[in-house]
Amino acid sequence: MIRQLLFPASLMISLCAAIWCQTDQLSTTRLVLSGTQQTVEPSGAVTRKTFTLTQYISPDGRKRSENADPSGHVYLVTVANASNHSSFIVNPDTKTVQYGGNNSSSKASAASTSCCSPSSAPGPIHPETIAGLTCTGNSPISGRQGQTEITTCKDPVNGKWFIARTYVHDSLGNSSETVLKSIEHGIAVDRSIFEIPQGFRTVQ
Repeated sequence: MIRQLLFPASLMISLCAAIWCQTDQLSTTRLVLSGTQQTVEPSGAVTRKTFTLTQYISPDGRKRSENADPSGHVYLVTVANASNHSSFIVNPDTKTVQYGGNNSSSKASAASTSCCSPSSAPGPIHPETIAGLTCTGNSPISGRQGQTEITTCKDPVNGKWFIARTYVHDSLGNSSETVLKSIEHGIAVDRSIFEIPQGFRTVQ
């Protein structure tokens, strides 16, 4: 007679964590931000659009940022690696990959989490509350793209500071803003989401 072997769930979880789950799965922090962008054309016409920015941050510092339109369609993906300062941009529609961060949308996506403590950011600071977190806002910083306002929050779980709000605007009326809506920890994802998809071609 063949006896069925039954393993306790706790043992199966331990085996999974020790053997095969580590090869395919990563436990990440997921941030969801709402985004708005306004563009003023030379003719004076104003175009406004909204998007959702979802970010997955791995324990080793890699970050995947997904821009999706109101229908949920992901039209831009940016993957950045903080350890070696590399990044690439994926266009799911054209199945292309571009190395580096020359795309303005990808810059906004990449800048929305990795940051610093408020004391190391320039400009006076003031308290803010975003998504239930106590955060620190900085006065506008002038740059080539206009003025930038950032708000940093401290993750209550791992103690790391991240950018929860970014607002960039210029004198012509162009603007872009992302604001944190939620943060979750322990989100399991396939580690391949931080890699270049198979079958995608590289473009300049």
